[in-house]
Amino acid sequence: MKTKDLEKQAHLQEWDEGFRYECYSMAEGEESDLDDILSFDGAARADARRRRFLKRAVLEKNLWVMFDEEGTIMAYGVFDHSFYQRGFVHTIHVHPEYRRQGIAFELMEHFEMLCETDQIFTSTNQSNLAAQAMFAKLGYRKSGVVHDLDEGDPEIVFVKDLMKAPFPEPVETVH
Repeated sequence: MKTKDLEKQAHLQEWDEGFRYECYSMAEGEESDLDDILSFDGAARADARRRRFLKRAVLEKNLWVMFDEEGTIMAYGVFDHSFYQRGFVHTIHVHPEYRRQGIAFELMEHFEMLCETDQIFTSTNQSNLAAQAMFAKLGYRKSGVVHDLDEGDPEIVFVKDLMKAPFPEPVETVH
């Protein structure tokens, strides 16, 4: 496994079921990460459109990866400001061996820190109860529903109001 220049290191907070891993690293995804991502994301492996989406996210510096202390990718997520010029988490995918350990929670908090607007949005299928529970725990509320994306499984849009400090007004100087 390759060594990365890691941008952020942090200790994981206690989670309902506890963590197996005490430390993780977060970095912008690189094209070389895509093979590792495809190894655990079957939907991306099977869908050329999703693979193109991930490659574009890497090129635009919108894909973030989380590594364990050995450099193994635990999860990835895609975040940008393309949803009505507001922050939007397009996807988070956690490797099956790392699920239910708060990894997605940590990625969501990271994206909240990156968000440059006073609101951040995300969405999930109505059937994804685990994601909905996580969003509620993070303080997100339902904002709307989109039908006809996945037949019989509407997409629920969530929003969280962020407490972003406004830019200070310029101070006039008197000479």
